[in-house]
Amino acid sequence: MFNPETGEYSDVPPDFVPSNITDGRTKPPKISLDFGDTFFMDSFLKASGLIDVVDAIDYKNRDTLRAMLLFYTLSGIANCDAIIWYKGNVVQHLYPKANLISQRISDFLASIGTPENQMAFQTAYLKYVREHYCKDMNLLIDSSGLPNGIHFPLTCKNVHNGKVSNEVRLVFVVQKHTGLPLYYRAVPGNIVDVSTLERIFLHLDSLGVNIDSCIIDAGYNYNDNLDLLDDESHQCKIDFITRVGANDKTVKSLVKEVLPSIESKENFIKYQDRYLFIVKRKIMVGTAQNNPANLYIGLDFSRMSDELHKLLKRAKNNAFTCDEVFEAMQTEGIFGIVAGKDYSTEEILPAYYSRQDAEQIFDFAKNYTKLMPLRVSSEETFNGHLLLSYIASCAVKMIQQRLKEANLFFWLKV
Repeated sequence: MFNPETGEYSDVPPDFVPSNITDGRTKPPKISLDFGDTFFMDSFLKASGLIDVVDAIDYKNRDTLRAMLLFYTLSGIANCDAIIWYKGNVVQHLYPKANLISQRISDFLASIGTPENQMAFQTAYLKYVREHYCKDMNLLIDSSGLPNGIHFPLTCKNVHNGKVSNEVRLVFVVQKHTGLPLYYRAVPGNIVDVSTLERIFLHLDSLGVNIDSCIIDAGYNYNDNLDLLDDESHQCKIDFITRVGANDKTVKSLVKEVLPSIESKENFIKYQDRYLFIVKRKIMVGTAQNNPANLYIGLDFSRMSDELHKLLKRAKNNAFTCDEVFEAMQTEGIFGIVAGKDYSTEEILPAYYSRQDAEQIFDFAKNYTKLMPLRVSSEETFNGHLLLSYIASCAVKMIQQRLKEANLFFWLKV
């Protein structure tokens, strides 16, 4: 905006919609509009009540907010081309006041991504999930890297599985019973998981979430974090399950103890199409090693075969000695899981692998709701981009849930 009296420039208000001016000499072309997916998604958002939750975000032009949510859910093109999608889509009739020109989208993202708007949506969304889906607060907590080359504080170097990259670290908290995401948080890529779990718990507590149990990624398996899960009497207050690394000292010592006898009939179990040996041992965890827990050591033959193949390939390429190969072979196919609750050896794997619902949300966000690549230039626009992608991922997951419950029959004319 330009003020001719003062000669000053200022930002365009969010509710400003430019006039569609024509010179009157030509008629607009008659074109067909994309209809089905947009109409379905818009109808679902309204019928489910999720659109009311989205409206908790303080943005004056509701048409822009709703149209951009549909764009993030249904289109994979860059934000700068949103206006092209809008003009060829029925969304222009559903939300005629939407302003999707590329110059305004960065302002839009920065406006909706403020801490106040993020908190407003999270509060309304948690209430919505409890009222419409499930009050259960059994959680899955996982994190994933968002590689990018953006110069802002959240982008830092990180080493994951031996690979160095510039990235932002994104944490998702997912409801175990429904698989719905409940909370998200972006942290700098060099912030290790040991320092984020307590902050996540504090944020969830501020949102009124009392955690009953949690399944956490192996990156959070540190003694300081395990202390958070027990009370002052060293009793497990939050039932937890987490995987331990192969280099864990406790696991290494117990592996040497149980390995000679692990391949016995009483330890043999079947999980889906896998056959394994699993033994259970009582251990102490935490910084003072005074919190009781259960350690499950497993031997997976199919995993061992894959790992041995990779090991022998590395040995050939790096000229390992026989002693080095033999030493490395001792832990191939071995895994460890720590739990605060006493599961049987048959129960532990089904309980642990429910964490795949959290991984599925990352898949939705990265591949279907425009989270990646990060086409933003500042932390403010990144926060808005992340919020919109998160909402779109929630909507996609809800549709998936509904489709599982519905009996649908399709008729195909050939």
